[in-house]
Amino acid sequence: MNPLYIKTSEVLRRLADQTHLHVLLSDAVGQVLTVFEYKNTFGFDRIRAGVDGALLAWPGPDDFQRAERAYEQDYDINKLLADEHG
Repeated sequence: MNPLYIKTSEVLRRLADQTHLHVLLSDAVGQVLTVFEYKNTFGFDRIRAGVDGALLAWPGPDDFQRAERAYEQDYDINKLLADEHG
């Protein structure tokens, strides 16, 4: 997730405003099997505050494809995974 992407920050904002979160488990045809409810103590408000701060501090465009290419030039996913499990 790119927190500087406006749609990501909108999702975080909506999550932060929720008092409770719900998880629905369904079967292969979409029949709801059960629902879990959790009090929203996951810190989305703090994440949102960080994102809002980043949006103010970052004057440039949110070019995720450019950032992804730069990351892929600097890091090799196979090496990262091998280092993690090796």
